[in-house]
Parts: sequence; C-alpha cells; structure tokens
Amino acid sequence: MSERWLLEKEHTILERPFMEFRPFGSTERGEKIRDLSGMAIWPMVEHLERSVAQRRGGAAGTQAIRELCRRLNERIKDPVYHVTPAFLGRRWNSYSCEFAAYLYEFCEQLSGDPRFAFVAGHEKASPIMQTLARPFPLATIYTMFPYFANKYAPGSLECDVKSISGTSARLTMRFTEHAYRQFGPYRKRCAYLRCQAAQGLLSAVPERVHRLPAAQIHEHACIAEGDQWCEWDIVWSSKTRYARVRRLFCDLSPHERLNPNQIAGRKTAVPDVTARTSQGFERRQSCVRKVRNMLSQPCHRGKGKFQETAQIMNGLPRISRLTSMPAATRGLTASNDPADSWYGFSPACSEDLQHSPISICTVRFSAWLKKWG
Repeated sequence: MSERWLLEKEHTILERPFMEFRPFGSTERGEKIRDLSGMAIWPMVEHLERSVAQRRGGAAGTQAIRELCRRLNERIKDPVYHVTPAFLGRRWNSYSCEFAAYLYEFCEQLSGDPRFAFVAGHEKASPIMQTLARPFPLATIYTMFPYFANKYAPGSLECDVKSISGTSARLTMRFTEHAYRQFGPYRKRCAYLRCQAAQGLLSAVPERVHRLPAAQIHEHACIAEGDQWCEWDIVWSSKTRYARVRRLFCDLSPHERLNPNQIAGRKTAVPDVTARTSQGFERRQSCVRKVRNMLSQPCHRGKGKFQETAQIMNGLPRISRLTSMPAATRGLTASNDPADSWYGFSPACSEDLQHSPISICTVRFSAWLKKWG
C-alpha cells in the first residue's frame, strides 16, 4: 500500500466495521494462521481482568472479559470464529494480526488506560519464561530477542539486534508485508500498539528475571511515525552479574550451601543429605565450572545458542523436585513425589512446558542450576 494512503495513528482499526481476514485456524488456502501466539494475547486479557477488578471488584473484571468477547464477536461475520473467555485464555492458540489489533483496541477502551498496551506488556513475562531465563545474564537474554520473536510471532515480526554490551542493547523490530496487508490503512496505529507492548515487555526483563530496576527504553525510530523500523536502546543496571549470583544461592537451604566436609562436621546434619551431597559434590562442581565457562563466552544469536549448549546441558543431573524455593517464584513445587512434577515444575506448568518451543535442555539446565548453582 502506498504511503500516501496510510492514515495517522489517531485512526484506529475499529473504523473498519468487520474483520476482513480469518482470526485463527486456517486461511482460505489451508495454511495455518500463526501470526501471533496466544502467549502474546492471554497476558492482555489477564491484565484487563486484573486491572478492572482492582478498581471495581472481581465481578467487574469477569464482566469486562465477557464484554471484550462480545465486542470481538460483533466484528467477526462468521459465528464459527466467535470467541469465549475460556478460548482467549488458551496460551497455545495462534491468531491473526488483524484479530490482535482489534483485541488491543478493545482492551484499551474497556480499561480506560491510554497506556494499556505498555503496562500489559510489562506484565507479559510468564512465570515459565522468567524461570527459564533466570540463569542467564541480561545481555544474553536481550540477544535472544529475535529468537523469541520468531517463536511467538513468526508470521508478523522481523527483529534484529544491532548492538549489545554489558549494560545496553539496540534492538529493532518491523512487520512483514503479510501483517501490513491485514493492517491496511491503519498500519501506524496497529504498529504503535504492538510497539508499546514490546517496549513494556523489554523494560520488564531485568525486574521480572533478576529483580533489578526496570530497563530504560530510548526510542530512536517508530513505524507509527512513518519510519521503516521501530528502534530502541535498552539500558539496564550494571549490577546484573552480582544479582544473578545472589539469586542462584539465595534459594538454597543452609545445608545445601555447604560442601560435604562442612556438612559432615555438623551434628545436625541429616545422614541421607550428607551422603547424597558427598557423592554428587564433585560432579556438580565440574558441571558448574563448565556452565560458568559457557556463560562467559560471547553469546550467539538465535536457535543455534541452544543447539551449541545442548551437550553440556544434557549432562546435568535430572532432579525430581526443587527445595526451599521462595513463595514469589510461582509455578514451582516442593512435592516429594517425583510423579507430581516435571523437572521440578508444578503439574499446572508441566503440560505447558513439555509442549513449549523452548528446548527441554534449557528447562533441565534452568531447574538444575536453580538448585545447585
């Protein structure tokens, strides 16, 4: 579409009376619709319910989600594609860019917050993703931005890392021609909302993963202003490394922080813990050295990062549970029954994790390092 036909960002896609593309499922040509994962949609729905409930009560939050579904269904001609609150809550669904644009607009209307997309994006990082990312430094996490964008928005986004340092990164994002066709003349407004959601998510990474202050976002270009790319500088605290080391050890119980000799000298030592720790101590220390060396190497972008480190991660001992975890770490369990957990994750998270696009090696590594770091 010619630039001169594009409307300014004050014009929303809601001016279009009905959706012109199928919202999910398959296209007319039989191709699966994978423009945007449900992992990017359900946080918006969840934040809408929570924000309305905080102001008006729990019943109002539930009603807001029903109203959201009603408004969406009014814009979908074919009743086969009508949605329900339960359907929007399924994280592994996939949606079209057009459907997501309508949903973002309705969420902003129902919440009454003009910064809804940014705030909801800030809350978007799921407990699963936080746990998997926790062993890695922030520079590594931001370098993997294109990889995760390709996983959760494979049909609509193209992302890149222009530069990276110990405390900052320059990231870029743009939409595919497939997405622009769905946005039509409302490209600037649709891009603006998605850009705000992305900025909110990127600013939250230090806070959600390492409990550091939120990153600062400095915008250099935006598609909503007529640029070809959205481009930002992400700046975070320089204390990342020390916070990560503290995080690895603060979740261990006192006897787990000691080496076998210290444990053996304590009268209160538990016999089975002493034996287990003595037998596995050298192996764990060897693995720790390998992992530390791996993390100190320059990060490689994309899926290759996981492939290259799979050998080391596959050698890590499988654990049946995680002990002495803080209450703030959601989605984890301290069950003594190995059948109740999968690599230490609660049954509620196990099914999602086993079907997640994240490498199983990464899950094993994250859970193991969380306990024995």
